[in-house]
Amino acid sequence: MKVRFSVAFTFMMLFYSISLGAQDIDVFKRTLNDHFNIPQLPDSMKYEEFQILSTDLRLMDAAEAIIVPGLLHFKIKENTLGYTLLATRLLAYAGIIYVDVHNSSIISDVLKWKISGSNANKIDFYIAFFSVNLAISSYLFDWIHARSLLERKQQKIRFKYAVRR
Repeated sequence: MKVRFSVAFTFMMLFYSISLGAQDIDVFKRTLNDHFNIPQLPDSMKYEEFQILSTDLRLMDAAEAIIVPGLLHFKIKENTLGYTLLATRLLAYAGIIYVDVHNSSIISDVLKWKISGSNANKIDFYIAFFSVNLAISSYLFDWIHARSLLERKQQKIRFKYAVRR
């Protein structure tokens, strides 16, 4: 009975999402160049500057950044910081895997904030705590810093070419 319900529910949600034409997780409909209106591009504008002006970080990008570390910084042409975030998140995942192999209950203790009374080795607990926090904070940094940096870059380009919203 439970299997039939879950299969029916899955097909119902799939049909519903297809019927809506949902391709992006977002509240607002996306339009081309929805930040600005340029009647004619300046001759001195580079293609990279135009790409930055046209870039908009959406909720779908944030969802993809959960899977691909540093994706948002790569999208705004900050490759060094993107690779740093990639390495940081891979280090965090390596710590989580290391601790999970040694004692699988530590991760659940960390996620429940069960610091006292943990029957695990304290070093493994601290590695797990650091790794989980590093993975979460690197994702949040990727999302928040990339949005802030993109807005600053776009403002500089608008000021340079006197492009107004």
